[in-house]
Amino acid sequence: MQTPQLVLLLSVALSFVKLGMTDGGFCSAPSILDRPCTGKLQSQHCLHLIYKVDSYAYLPPNYEHSLMSDGSATLVVFERRYASLENHNTEHFVGSTDKQPLLETPGEVFQLRKLLPQSMPYDFNIHIMDFQPGEFLNVKEVHYNQHGLLLLEGQGIYRLGDSWYPVQAGDVIWMAPFVPQWYAALGKTRSRYLIYKDVNRNPLLRKRMLATWTPNEELNQVRLRSGADMKRKLMWYDLVALGVGGMLGVGVFVTTGPVALQISGPSVFISYIIAGISALLSSLCYTEFSVQIPVAGGAFSYLRVTLVCTMNKFIKCHIYYYSFVSLFNWINVIVLGEFVGYFAGANILMEYVLSNAAVARSFTDYFCQAVGEQDINSWRVQVDGLVEGYNMLDFPAVALVLLLTLCLCHSTKESSILNLIMTVFHVIFFAFIIIAGFWNGSGDNLVKPGGLAPFGVKGVLDGAAIVYFSYIGYDSVSTMAEEIQNPSKSLPIGIVGSVLVVSLLYCLMALSLCIMVPYNKITKAASFSMAFEKMGWKWASNVVGAGASMGIVASLLVAMLGQARYLCVFGRARLVPSWLAKVHPSTGTPLNATLFLGLCTASIALFTDLNIVLEMISISTLLVFYLVANALIYRRYVTISNNPPFHTLVYLSLLSCSAIAFAISLKFEQQRWGMPLFGGLIIIITALFHYMVPCYNHNTREWSVPFMPWPAVVSIFLNVFLMTTLKMLSYQRFAIWACLITLFYVLYGVHSTYEAEEEKKLMIVQEVPPNPSISLQQSKLQIQVL
Repeated sequence: MQTPQLVLLLSVALSFVKLGMTDGGFCSAPSILDRPCTGKLQSQHCLHLIYKVDSYAYLPPNYEHSLMSDGSATLVVFERRYASLENHNTEHFVGSTDKQPLLETPGEVFQLRKLLPQSMPYDFNIHIMDFQPGEFLNVKEVHYNQHGLLLLEGQGIYRLGDSWYPVQAGDVIWMAPFVPQWYAALGKTRSRYLIYKDVNRNPLLRKRMLATWTPNEELNQVRLRSGADMKRKLMWYDLVALGVGGMLGVGVFVTTGPVALQISGPSVFISYIIAGISALLSSLCYTEFSVQIPVAGGAFSYLRVTLVCTMNKFIKCHIYYYSFVSLFNWINVIVLGEFVGYFAGANILMEYVLSNAAVARSFTDYFCQAVGEQDINSWRVQVDGLVEGYNMLDFPAVALVLLLTLCLCHSTKESSILNLIMTVFHVIFFAFIIIAGFWNGSGDNLVKPGGLAPFGVKGVLDGAAIVYFSYIGYDSVSTMAEEIQNPSKSLPIGIVGSVLVVSLLYCLMALSLCIMVPYNKITKAASFSMAFEKMGWKWASNVVGAGASMGIVASLLVAMLGQARYLCVFGRARLVPSWLAKVHPSTGTPLNATLFLGLCTASIALFTDLNIVLEMISISTLLVFYLVANALIYRRYVTISNNPPFHTLVYLSLLSCSAIAFAISLKFEQQRWGMPLFGGLIIIITALFHYMVPCYNHNTREWSVPFMPWPAVVSIFLNVFLMTTLKMLSYQRFAIWACLITLFYVLYGVHSTYEAEEEKKLMIVQEVPPNPSISLQQSKLQIQVL
């Protein structure tokens, strides 16, 4: 068994065994103790305090040694398990503190020495920092890794987070990752302190995958990386219009025809009902997050600041002879990590770009109908050398995307006004189609040929999974959080209200289409226009083409708004190049992200056929909504209620497994007995969880999802169930995409984030002058009294 490496610092004075603490604390001790004062060790390091360090020794792991002293002496011992490195070995040595060379400290006045070599074999180091009276750190520092500090000489004042501590020789400060800190030397003599920290090992991937932000950091520190703030000009009615406009043009005009013809038949309206219920429940989960974390990152930000476990955040220890008193303040510490949020956000971005490209190509179909063209491909250019499905170049779609991109770069408020006008006309247009379809259609078309559900229950459910693509517009509303005047009230109204309105219109539109034309005569492209034409309403066909084109423009406008804000927040986290996070100071819009994604969308719209991307979009949408629903349960029952995470994690695992088993039972006729079994199991474990694990809502003034956990549970069940109805080809394409984004994260994102930079150097958060509320003279007097 390998013994740990040691660093021994020799001197006289008191002894102290370091206590494990999670955030930061400060330990004060009397001038002399005649024996060590011990506490429960919670880390691999052992620290003994001293006042003056004269010499030191480094002992590698498994190094046999003995200590002898001619007189009274005290050791400061740093004990650490060695992280071995292939073909690298450490050697023992003895050194003198003051003989170590001074290192350069650009922009700082203190003197810095490192006691251990900086070469790769050594996995930690000890720094000695000297301040003359009146000198102080020029910036507030935030270290990525945890580290400890021991004041060896002199006195000063130390800022730890938002607390200020007068310190003197013998005091210990321990700092967790990301804790802001600042120091100023007081008194008439030199102030010297010692810092120990990990170096030369790169646990970067593990640390970054688990790195997280608190809601307060997400709302303030992270948002500052965009430079200027987005302008808050939107009201609740803007959000409803954005949500309605974002969804209406997508679902009915792009997916209804193909799903009715090939998958669900006349029961496509039932597919819309099922998908709408799932979307409504998922939207409820979004509302609570969007109110409590009103930032532009949507699901990415929500997952980064949830799934927490309760830990000791801060311990202040006062040691006096043989006793100590500890004060525990319990708050939440994030443990899920950046990677899950990144994975969800990357899938959302993929959905947006692909769906926007699909919608843009659909615009060309309906615009051709509006101007009386018989061939919907007449405005496209066929290239013989390209693969089928990619060989019809759609320049009108590209022109539309680029035009909307320029509009969005100019102003969010003016874009929302344009959307509001188009949405009002679009809803009126929808009413015309619904009334005309019911007036002139025949109920017989719902049952002939083949009945209401010619493809059976499986066809209805498969269709629900496909038309779910129609609802991805509502999460665009949550990305507007930084541009809303009253997020806590406007966001729930905007998100839930838009889903309810759109669900009703979708069902009526799908029913109207199937009443007008038998399902087997519905066309895959421009379905509504062709339906009116087959009824003999040629003029109505042109009107439908014009109205559908307007609706598609509105939905594309909103979706492009949302995708740019997702990418902007990715840039803030440095998961993509930082220039994508910049907000233009004049327009208040994420200019670079909008332009970049506009070009990506235009490129895909130029080549790619609609059918290639529809199912891949649905699986990503369902996965993200599934993750958000899980995160809401965890946040409500663990983060807010301060319950241990074990029971909640076990419950969520059982819930997902039961939903998968239920879906598999439905697919195989011989296993249908599993449906009541696993369905009943979901109800039972949810009831037990609700009864046994208390749920508290400490902030009753803000909107929260009612009847928890049931809405989130049904959302999880439906999302899992709908994912199992998709074709294997969708999962294969999704697996390729998942590998690509994971590879990008490992090779670029994990190394580029702000937190990753902290592994290499200090991160300057802001310049901090001495706290004006605390007089240095007053602090000096307090220290002298101590």
